[in-house]
Amino acid sequence: MAALNAAIADSQLAYLKTAPAPVHPE
Repeated sequence: MAALNAAIADSQLAYLKTAPAPVHPE
């Protein structure tokens, strides 16, 4: 499921870039 993982990582990166909110310690 590499494609799914890449999509999740990309969406998380976009979220981190656009929302300087509290970061989840995951």
